[in-house]
Amino acid sequence: MNNTPKRLESLDALRGFDLFLLVGLEAVMHALDGATFPHIIKVQYVVGEVTYVKRKWIGAGKTVPAIGSKLTVCYCSDKPSKAKVL
Repeated sequence: MNNTPKRLESLDALRGFDLFLLVGLEAVMHALDGATFPHIIKVQYVVGEVTYVKRKWIGAGKTVPAIGSKLTVCYCSDKPSKAKVL
């Protein structure tokens, strides 16, 4: 006789279904565009003589910039480390 409570069995089933969806949907996204999303890219910019690095989140359906391409970075003049990549 199985002593596992019904609530835990249903939770285990839900976890299994979630894992199935995550693995299955990742495979579908990879097949559609040749890459898995999301991407996080690092953008390097220079203010004065100081080099800064900012991370940029690229979501599904967005084009990932090529390595070495130029991007627009807006930063605060009083604190250049606080920036936004457009």
